[in-house]
Amino acid sequence: MNAQDSLRAVTFENPVEIISFRNRYQQLSAPDSLQRIRHIASDLGRTLEASGIANVINYGSAGAASLLRIRGTAPDHSTVTWGSLPLNSVTLGMADCSLLPSFFFDGMEVGKNSSGSSPSISAISQGISLISQKPTAEQKKILLIQESNSMNNHFTAAEINGGSNRWAARSRIFYSTFDNRFSYTDNYQIGHPLLHQKNNDGTGMGWMQQLFYRGKKTTTSLNGWAVKRMIELPNIMGSVFPSYQKQGDNQQRVQLINEWNSGGENSTSSNHFLLWRNSFSWLRDEQYYLQASAEGQTPNIQSSVQSNQGIIISEFSARNSTQGIVASLQAVAVEAIYDHRRIRQQFFPIGSLKIWKKTGPVQSSISSRYEQRGGLLNTPAIILAEDFSIQKSNRQEIYLHIEASRKFRIPDFNELYWEPGGNPLLKPEKSLGVSGHLQQQLLDKNSREKLILAIESWYYSIHQWIQWLPGANGIWSPVNYKQVRTKGIEGSFRFFHYLGNTTVVAQGRYQWVEAIGNNQKEWTDSTSFMMVYQPRQKWYAGFDIIHRRWTFSVSYRYTGLRYTGENNSFRFALPGYSIVDVSAGINTTVFKLPLHWRISADNLLNQSYESVRSYAMPGRVLSISLSILFQKPHKP
Repeated sequence: MNAQDSLRAVTFENPVEIISFRNRYQQLSAPDSLQRIRHIASDLGRTLEASGIANVINYGSAGAASLLRIRGTAPDHSTVTWGSLPLNSVTLGMADCSLLPSFFFDGMEVGKNSSGSSPSISAISQGISLISQKPTAEQKKILLIQESNSMNNHFTAAEINGGSNRWAARSRIFYSTFDNRFSYTDNYQIGHPLLHQKNNDGTGMGWMQQLFYRGKKTTTSLNGWAVKRMIELPNIMGSVFPSYQKQGDNQQRVQLINEWNSGGENSTSSNHFLLWRNSFSWLRDEQYYLQASAEGQTPNIQSSVQSNQGIIISEFSARNSTQGIVASLQAVAVEAIYDHRRIRQQFFPIGSLKIWKKTGPVQSSISSRYEQRGGLLNTPAIILAEDFSIQKSNRQEIYLHIEASRKFRIPDFNELYWEPGGNPLLKPEKSLGVSGHLQQQLLDKNSREKLILAIESWYYSIHQWIQWLPGANGIWSPVNYKQVRTKGIEGSFRFFHYLGNTTVVAQGRYQWVEAIGNNQKEWTDSTSFMMVYQPRQKWYAGFDIIHRRWTFSVSYRYTGLRYTGENNSFRFALPGYSIVDVSAGINTTVFKLPLHWRISADNLLNQSYESVRSYAMPGRVLSISLSILFQKPHKP
């Protein structure tokens, strides 16, 4: 999906026009505009799950923890970033996607630019980059959204945009309440009684502010958001005692960006990022980053920016119209606070190199990335990637990406410093991997039909996988214990058909994953097992019709059997399940105000299922939403 699409725009405009032709290259491994509209009141994890993008582990209904497991790896093997700011917790190593509201983000990229320059560490698996567009002076408007569902959950949100020729601002604010009232069958009690989830109540609120100023040679933007949530933990199936424990989370993110242009043929633009991250849960952790970069039309070298957070950047670049080279070198130190203790992680260098060349319709590039943390790694992380793009005509394009990598994951602070049981002698997890992605895009001569086909495959071998094990004194402690090999293949398509005032969008995805673990030093098939909560098969199919002011959507997704223990016992395995979602919407006008109504039914067939053992998921959920737009015409 084109990450530059505006989610707010497609609410009142033809969404297919936006999602189909804005960019030549479209990423099929990210939700499109229609999918993001349907889940605007949800969080990142549940949006990805409902769109069939990733394997998401949900610990219950809305407001409960939501973790990503991409390509058969663990949640802490995938990084989630906002701009260049990592959103993974330094305490737990993973990102709780239930704390990332979809309303804050205009788009996302999945698994792209893995060899690019960034202060964050590359993920063993794929990473997800969240995008919030810059506000513009043309978007003088106020958008109000109200959504309610049959679980007595409510979501109220507002977006305010304004500005002038030199500055622009956008505010987004939401407030949500969770009652999570639904019925479920407790298969872990005698007689399988029908019970009601009554104590999973909570509230959530958030605010995002974006400011943008354009000077004669400089542009400055300040982006920040805060999310606060307090919710009761859901009931555990099989237990006769309800849970009344509460969990509170409070997170903030701030990003300052400054760009300037020196003018002339040898103009140089530089970006300064001041990134601050702070999160509160049952422990306190903070992280600080600072980054600077520069590039120009002629070769230049710049060494600049050194702060008490330890960032030093040097970059060299040279380009012309048919070929180019970009190189950068960074030395980074991350300062963090864990449980009120200040910890400075050691310096580590990040270097990247990209060389590209265009010959006729063929554009190719080779890129590499190098990472090493001093004193913690015996071998560095290296990523080599090669990309080919062939545009045979205006109607056909082929894209190929091949990557070979040696990556790592540094132990998180809980694994290193938890008391009692933390292990400061842990080694980083290391992986060797290869992956490939092939995509073809076809457009008929009348521009009425468009077909995108994609296939990708991967293989990772991960060593020194960290696992918590009980010691002789009964205290659990993490050790480098496991080996894991994961491989898989995914095929997907997206088809557009335009006929007068009617547009049809069809898409599908199939994923097969085999993630095999072994707890022995010597790998043997007899002692290997399928990793827990990893289905071998996932299906997704979606169908959308847009006719004049009306939209209708239906989707189907299937998740296969998942083992809940390393003994791979079928007795305790979670069976596969199928989910059907439907929705319909209409654009209308009342007193000259544009309105967008939408009704939807999630889990239409009322399927009973579990994402995590003993945590009930809701059955059929009916919802209705209303969006109202107050917009002032732009005067150039």
